[in-house]
Amino acid sequence: MEALTLRQLLDDYGQVARRHDLPPMRLERLVRRVQTCDSWQEALARLAAFTPASGWLQYQSRVLAFEDGTLPTPGPEAGALLEAEAARQDASLHVRRDGMGRWLVIEMRDSETEGEPCLAEDLRLLGAGAAPGDLHYIRYWQADAALGMRQVTARFAGFLAREA
Repeated sequence: MEALTLRQLLDDYGQVARRHDLPPMRLERLVRRVQTCDSWQEALARLAAFTPASGWLQYQSRVLAFEDGTLPTPGPEAGALLEAEAARQDASLHVRRDGMGRWLVIEMRDSETEGEPCLAEDLRLLGAGAAPGDLHYIRYWQADAALGMRQVTARFAGFLAREA
Protein backbone atom coordinates (compact mmCIF):
# COMPACT_ATOMS: atom_id res chain seq x y z
CA MET A 1 0.00 0.00 0.00
CA GLU A 2 1.55 3.30 -1.03
CA ALA A 3 1.78 6.36 1.22
CA LEU A 4 -1.07 8.04 -0.65
CA THR A 5 -3.31 5.06 0.08
CA LEU A 6 -2.22 5.17 3.72
CA ARG A 7 -3.16 8.87 3.71
CA GLN A 8 -6.67 7.99 2.50
CA LEU A 9 -6.93 5.22 5.09
CA LEU A 10 -5.81 7.65 7.79
CA ASP A 11 -8.45 10.19 6.67
CA ASP A 12 -11.15 7.50 6.74
CA TYR A 13 -9.98 6.29 10.16
CA GLY A 14 -10.12 9.87 11.45
CA GLN A 15 -13.81 10.12 10.56
CA VAL A 16 -14.60 6.85 12.33
CA ALA A 17 -12.39 7.73 15.31
CA ARG A 18 -14.22 11.02 15.91
CA ARG A 19 -17.60 9.28 15.91
CA HIS A 20 -16.53 6.44 18.20
CA ASP A 21 -14.02 8.19 20.48
CA LEU A 22 -11.04 6.16 19.18
CA PRO A 23 -7.45 7.28 19.71
CA PRO A 24 -5.85 9.38 16.97
CA MET A 25 -3.40 7.94 14.45
CA ARG A 26 -0.87 9.67 12.24
CA LEU A 27 1.27 8.94 9.20
CA GLU A 28 4.96 8.27 9.98
CA ARG A 29 7.99 6.87 8.19
CA LEU A 30 9.74 4.33 10.41
CA VAL A 31 13.48 3.74 10.14
CA ARG A 32 14.81 0.57 11.78
CA ARG A 33 18.45 -0.43 12.11
CA VAL A 34 19.33 -3.82 13.60
CA GLN A 35 22.77 -4.78 14.90
CA THR A 36 23.82 -8.08 16.44
CA CYS A 37 26.07 -8.55 19.45
CA ASP A 38 27.81 -11.62 20.83
CA SER A 39 27.22 -10.80 24.51
CA TRP A 40 24.86 -8.87 26.73
CA GLN A 41 27.81 -6.72 27.82
CA GLU A 42 28.37 -5.64 24.22
CA ALA A 43 24.65 -4.90 23.82
CA LEU A 44 24.71 -2.87 27.04
CA ALA A 45 27.70 -0.87 25.76
CA ARG A 46 25.74 -0.03 22.59
CA LEU A 47 22.80 1.03 24.73
CA ALA A 48 25.07 3.35 26.72
CA ALA A 49 26.53 4.81 23.49
CA PHE A 50 22.96 5.58 22.34
CA THR A 51 22.80 8.15 25.21
CA PRO A 52 19.18 7.54 26.19
CA ALA A 53 17.18 9.93 28.34
CA SER A 54 14.96 7.24 29.89
CA GLY A 55 14.31 3.53 29.84
CA TRP A 56 14.30 0.24 31.66
CA LEU A 57 16.65 -2.72 31.92
CA GLN A 58 15.58 -6.21 32.95
CA TYR A 59 18.26 -8.32 34.57
CA GLN A 60 17.92 -11.85 35.86
CA SER A 61 17.07 -10.67 39.37
CA ARG A 62 15.71 -7.14 39.00
CA VAL A 63 14.28 -4.47 36.76
CA LEU A 64 15.88 -1.03 36.85
CA ALA A 65 14.34 2.11 35.36
CA PHE A 66 15.80 5.55 34.75
CA GLU A 67 14.56 8.89 33.47
CA ASP A 68 17.46 11.23 34.16
CA GLY A 69 19.75 10.17 31.32
CA THR A 70 21.92 8.04 33.60
CA LEU A 71 21.93 4.28 33.05
CA PRO A 72 21.59 2.54 36.41
CA THR A 73 24.43 0.29 37.50
CA PRO A 74 23.19 -2.95 39.00
CA GLY A 75 25.14 -4.87 41.57
CA PRO A 76 26.52 -8.32 40.71
CA GLU A 77 23.47 -9.92 42.34
CA ALA A 78 21.31 -8.64 39.45
CA GLY A 79 22.81 -11.21 37.09
CA ALA A 80 22.90 -10.92 33.31
CA LEU A 81 20.88 -8.49 31.23
CA LEU A 82 17.78 -10.12 29.71
CA GLU A 83 16.34 -7.20 27.74
CA ALA A 84 16.11 -3.42 27.75
CA GLU A 85 14.28 -0.52 26.12
CA ALA A 86 15.42 3.09 26.10
CA ALA A 87 14.42 6.34 24.45
CA ARG A 88 15.70 9.79 23.74
CA GLN A 89 13.88 12.65 22.04
CA ASP A 90 14.33 11.38 18.48
CA ALA A 91 14.70 7.58 18.71
CA SER A 92 14.38 4.36 20.69
CA LEU A 93 16.72 1.45 21.25
CA HIS A 94 15.56 -2.05 22.16
CA VAL A 95 17.84 -4.90 23.28
CA ARG A 96 16.54 -8.45 22.80
CA ARG A 97 17.95 -11.97 22.59
CA ASP A 98 17.75 -13.47 19.11
CA GLY A 99 16.98 -17.03 20.28
CA MET A 100 20.30 -18.31 18.98
CA GLY A 101 22.66 -17.07 21.70
CA ARG A 102 23.22 -13.59 20.31
CA TRP A 103 21.71 -10.19 21.01
CA LEU A 104 19.76 -7.83 18.78
CA VAL A 105 20.14 -4.09 19.27
CA ILE A 106 17.30 -2.41 17.37
CA GLU A 107 17.28 1.35 16.86
CA MET A 108 14.02 2.90 15.67
CA ARG A 109 13.17 6.46 14.77
CA ASP A 110 10.66 8.42 12.73
CA SER A 111 11.78 10.28 9.63
CA GLU A 112 10.16 12.65 7.18
CA THR A 113 12.23 11.46 4.22
CA GLU A 114 13.24 7.82 4.64
CA GLY A 115 11.95 4.57 6.06
CA GLU A 116 8.80 2.51 5.79
CA PRO A 117 5.46 4.35 5.58
CA CYS A 118 3.25 3.41 8.53
CA LEU A 119 0.29 4.50 10.53
CA ALA A 120 1.29 5.24 14.12
CA GLU A 121 -0.54 5.61 17.41
CA ASP A 122 0.52 6.46 20.94
CA LEU A 123 -0.11 3.95 23.71
CA ARG A 124 -0.05 4.33 27.48
CA LEU A 125 0.74 1.15 29.41
CA LEU A 126 0.44 0.89 33.16
CA GLY A 127 3.81 1.23 34.84
CA ALA A 128 4.43 -0.95 37.88
CA GLY A 129 7.31 -1.85 40.18
CA ALA A 130 10.44 0.09 39.25
CA ALA A 131 8.71 2.24 36.60
CA PRO A 132 8.73 5.95 37.49
CA GLY A 133 5.45 6.38 35.61
CA ASP A 134 3.33 4.81 32.92
CA LEU A 135 5.11 3.60 29.80
CA HIS A 136 4.68 5.48 26.53
CA TYR A 137 4.93 3.39 23.37
CA ILE A 138 4.35 4.23 19.73
CA ARG A 139 2.72 1.37 17.81
CA TYR A 140 3.21 1.12 14.03
CA TRP A 141 0.86 -0.44 11.49
CA GLN A 142 1.45 -1.32 7.84
CA ALA A 143 -0.79 -2.61 5.10
CA ASP A 144 -0.41 -6.25 4.11
CA ALA A 145 -2.03 -7.41 0.87
CA ALA A 146 -3.10 -10.71 2.46
CA LEU A 147 -3.83 -9.61 6.03
CA GLY A 148 -4.96 -6.00 5.82
CA MET A 149 -3.51 -3.62 8.39
CA ARG A 150 -1.14 -5.34 10.82
CA GLN A 151 1.02 -4.17 13.66
CA VAL A 152 4.68 -4.32 12.64
CA THR A 153 6.37 -3.03 15.78
CA ALA A 154 6.12 -0.78 18.78
CA ARG A 155 8.84 1.36 20.26
CA PHE A 156 9.36 2.65 23.78
CA ALA A 157 9.13 6.45 23.81
CA GLY A 158 9.63 7.22 27.51
CA PHE A 159 7.66 7.46 30.72
CA LEU A 160 4.48 9.46 31.32
CA ALA A 161 3.23 10.82 34.62
CA ARG A 162 0.72 8.40 36.12
CA GLU A 163 -2.89 9.45 35.73
CA ALA A 164 -4.74 10.15 38.95
